[in-house]
Amino acid sequence: MVSTIYPASHYGCCMRHLGENIRNNFHNSKAAETLERIGFHTWSRAFCPGNRYNIMTSNIAESVNSMFDVEREFLIVARFDEINRRFALLFHQRRIELVNSANRFVPSIEKDISKYVNAGNKLLAHQIANYKFSVTSHGDVATVTLVSIPYRRWSIVRRCTSFLKMCRASRNLEALYRKGVFDFFNRNDPTALGMINQAADGGHIGASYVLAIISIFNGGVSMREGLMFIANMKKRSH
Repeated sequence: MVSTIYPASHYGCCMRHLGENIRNNFHNSKAAETLERIGFHTWSRAFCPGNRYNIMTSNIAESVNSMFDVEREFLIVARFDEINRRFALLFHQRRIELVNSANRFVPSIEKDISKYVNAGNKLLAHQIANYKFSVTSHGDVATVTLVSIPYRRWSIVRRCTSFLKMCRASRNLEALYRKGVFDFFNRNDPTALGMINQAADGGHIGASYVLAIISIFNGGVSMREGLMFIANMKKRSH
């Protein structure tokens, strides 16, 4: 399944399971021989042949398995119902927490603003010339001038935006898939699902997988179609 959806990704061993297997099955120098035989690239990041900037481990899968420990014993529909329930509960709790809040920012940003405001209130500033100030804090004195602060006018990078539009206009499957997924889950754009459908019709496996997941959450007949698609994808991967 993983190699079908992410064909360019490098597959390695789980260090936790590998360590347990070696500890339980080897008690002598054969452990080193086994590690050499399976290849350094399967368990050492230093020998990873793929892009090392975004290595994905199986830790998240283990966490999800423990979260749905009870639902794993039932049909897959029960697991999707539990996922839907957890998401609904999470968004409900966040909405109740912020609905009566007078703050304009999320709590983490409010904490940062409060910290910087408190730090700034401890500074004593005196203007000594145009755009020039003397700032005192805990006995230290510094001269700050606003004239020498460099600035750069903000501008939109239109070249990149126009290039991506050209890719989508030419029916590039990857461009349609990425734009469609982003707009669907972040902007609730009604045209996003159409772009994902175009990518899926062109043979993009990731787009087909996303459509199957969306169909499952829609329920009804579309749920059965989504489950059948994922089951068939799993069979093809074997």
